Amino acid sequence: MRMRKQLFVLIFCVLLPCTALSQAIPLDKMSLRLIPRDADADVVGSKTITLELTPFGLKLLWYSLVKEFDEGAHYPTYKIKAHRGVVEVDNLEQKTVFFHPSLWGEGYLRTESALPLWLNPDYLDPESKQRMYFNVGILNLDKYMIKKAPDVIYDQVIFFQNLYDQYVDREEIREGLNLNKTDQKEIKKFIREFFYIKRIAKTKTEIYVNNRQESYPAVVFGNTYFQFVVVDDPLNPLIVSLRVIPEKAPKPFQESFSRFKKNFEFRVTQVSF
Repeated sequence: MRMRKQLFVLIFCVLLPCTALSQAIPLDKMSLRLIPRDADADVVGSKTITLELTPFGLKLLWYSLVKEFDEGAHYPTYKIKAHRGVVEVDNLEQKTVFFHPSLWGEGYLRTESALPLWLNPDYLDPESKQRMYFNVGILNLDKYMIKKAPDVIYDQVIFFQNLYDQYVDREEIREGLNLNKTDQKEIKKFIREFFYIKRIAKTKTEIYVNNRQESYPAVVFGNTYFQFVVVDDPLNPLIVSLRVIPEKAPKPFQESFSRFKKNFEFRVTQVSF
């Protein structure tokens, strides 16, 4: 009898870690549908995405159908073009940059510093209450990462980077700018907050998984200028939606943020595995 109890305890201890670390949505062979929040975001379009685990890390394969204006036509005409590409990353850990889906270009790209569509699992630690560094993917990016981005999106990001550099130098407002007190205050706040996020709230996210609507525990992260929702699973911390908040941006940046709102907001609507 005593040996049976010991055997039961041993089996329980072996199985417990597997249960504790089970994934809500498995990574390998996962496919999903990602759509822009703005129905008129023709430049980026909806994406169908499939993930594969390889000996080299995580390989993300995507394709989309995009409506493009035909400038050579005699009357307003649009063509539907297919775009596809591959993004590969070694792992999910120790990444502080988001490689936004709107920036994905055709062909193959491997990134060592940024995550496409996931959040560093360390950020999900419920004990972590302080601000955490995070680059949402529209400032201070490696130009190698975005060189294949759609022209319109690339131009928006580069324009905003140049605009930001006109106002900011080494995390301080540039000297000699003729700014009123309100603009100075707003830009100082932007410099201080934009590259940091915090846990805002616990929530539930509704996704169609294998053709059935399911609800998963999730966490809202963000700051004054953007917020996103992440599945609360360290093994698959999938970012399922992103929202941009133009009205909170400093006045000189609001026009750029309005463009980002149109072309960078997204949500994941379907998942299968």
